[in-house]
Amino acid sequence: MELLMEGWRKFILNEGARTSEELPNEDAVVVIEGRDDSFLVYYGEEKAPIRRARSKGEGMLGSIFKMDLGSVYVVDPQSKETPYGPCGGAWMVASAHAKGGWGPLLYDVAMEWATQNYNGLMADRQSVSRDARGIWDYYLSQRSDVKAYQLDNKANELTPDEVSDDCMQRAITKPRRGHGPDVDPEEDWINHPLSKRYTKRPDKIKQLEAMGRLIIK
Repeated sequence: MELLMEGWRKFILNEGARTSEELPNEDAVVVIEGRDDSFLVYYGEEKAPIRRARSKGEGMLGSIFKMDLGSVYVVDPQSKETPYGPCGGAWMVASAHAKGGWGPLLYDVAMEWATQNYNGLMADRQSVSRDARGIWDYYLSQRSDVKAYQLDNKANELTPDEVSDDCMQRAITKPRRGHGPDVDPEEDWINHPLSKRYTKRPDKIKQLEAMGRLIIK
């Protein structure tokens, strides 16, 4: 996560956040790779070298190679043996890494895809570092193009909905080494960025599609 946090610190300061137009070469793409109970968003490279055909049907070859710029892995919160709850239908970021400046675009694409296909994106329910929390805090407080929705806890204390938005909130209340819980749940649930699910219009996805820089597998 360290490299991702470095990129996000720059993003929050409006310094160095990479955009779709800054993909490193003409073959670079963003790849969304769907699975049964998860999806992966990463930077890839589409290479289609043109060569002289040696036999009928042989010509342009194409393949996708994962680039070491970063990836975001998102999972269904109900896919494990001990589900985290319905969580309002949102899916969860399970892991992420990115070189400096390349994290924001991946996160936006992951959120847009999760909004289109599920019911938004949320942070890991078990554990989120203090630096990683800054990502979600930025979405909650600084991004007018992102909508936040309150998730309930397992005791139904936060919203009037009985079940559908119940979600484990351990990442908020889990004590860290040498510290108490991140918040006092009775006071700070509603203000905490990790207690939400987030949705976003597919602006980045449409832009990448128009540029021919998005591949969905």
